[in-house]
Amino acid sequence: DWDAWLYSEGMPPELPQFDNQVANFTKHMANSWTEFEPDVALFWVGGKTENADQCWANWSSVQKQFLLDCLLENIIAPNSRPLSLEKLQEMDRLYGLTKSKNCELRFRWCTLCLRCGADSILPTVEEMLSSQGRMKYTRPLYRDLAHYKQGQGKALALKTFFKNRRFYHPICRKMVASDLGLHPDEEPDGMQVPWGSIAAATAAVMAGWVMWRVKNRQSPLPFM
Repeated sequence: DWDAWLYSEGMPPELPQFDNQVANFTKHMANSWTEFEPDVALFWVGGKTENADQCWANWSSVQKQFLLDCLLENIIAPNSRPLSLEKLQEMDRLYGLTKSKNCELRFRWCTLCLRCGADSILPTVEEMLSSQGRMKYTRPLYRDLAHYKQGQGKALALKTFFKNRRFYHPICRKMVASDLGLHPDEEPDGMQVPWGSIAAATAAVMAGWVMWRVKNRQSPLPFM
């Protein structure tokens, strides 16, 4: 019935059946980290217990990302609270997230740690903001860093931005500056470029050079 499939309202009359076993298990893992105190991170997996680090090593990158996404959703749910620093340390010990070279995992891990108030992640956040400029990662990280611990991270965000802004694409630089409440070409306090003085000094040097050429009976312009 092509009319029903293509033109009728609502969902198609027949929906494909997907296997949600992996997604449900991943959500269960996230809930275990959020709600319970893991006993050396042993979880029930398919009728038997496995070490979390061994389980993690067999996961696809997408499943790992989904776990971190679930954790980020859990900490903003009603009546929820951030993960404790002890849980974050245990996760990092088992999963090696801080040392991960996968940008998707590293971005989510940095975001999770910032929102949970983990000071240990700040060098990793700064390094990630200094080594790539994709707005997909850069803008959210700067926003979270600026709001870290009720604004305590704003100074580090500004320092990192002023250090790396010429490295970013102009559009990225403009958008991040806007997120931080800055003009794209604004200099940090005490480091404003004296453009007027530079222009005056340049004009004086050029005038002296022209006078020297005239005095030596040369054309004021070297190409004439």
